[in-house]
Amino acid sequence: MLPFKILTQDPFTAITLDEAKSQCRLMPSFILDDTYISSLITASVDAAQEYVHWMLSPGTVKQFSENGGDVMLYGKYVTSITEVTGRTVGSDVDTVLTTDDYEYNDVTDVVSVNPAYGYVNITYACGATDLELPNAVKQGILMLISTMYNNREDFISGLSVEKMPLTSQKLLSLSRIYVS
Repeated sequence: MLPFKILTQDPFTAITLDEAKSQCRLMPSFILDDTYISSLITASVDAAQEYVHWMLSPGTVKQFSENGGDVMLYGKYVTSITEVTGRTVGSDVDTVLTTDDYEYNDVTDVVSVNPAYGYVNITYACGATDLELPNAVKQGILMLISTMYNNREDFISGLSVEKMPLTSQKLLSLSRIYVS
């Protein structure tokens, strides 16, 4: 995976507080832990997004490559390429590339850039909407929330807690982009 920077990202709204409370086996009227559960939603979404290697809500990403050539985009659910800039070898000036200098494959999410450009920046819109989010990812996030709610320590007497719970890992692996 090439270096990238998330420039903007819409709030994640695919899981409501009530859904998270239901997953934790709490009645909707129990409001004492609402702030805590809301923070668990955010933390679980962040962990899931890092694990699957794509954005779980729409936003804008800027991605860098020092080699040009084929660049696999981070985002998944890419909706548009906003700008592609490149530098030729020996130049320190970025040039805005036209579609004559690059091609985007919407099946593989790969941008192929004219090899004359060694240093490339690609800015694009991507991320899943609530309707596009796979059910397995949503369920994996809910499992993370309930695991963190029910196990508030890293150590349980006689047991150690894994980096990510196995069930969440299996569910999220169904939509994970594997990168080298």
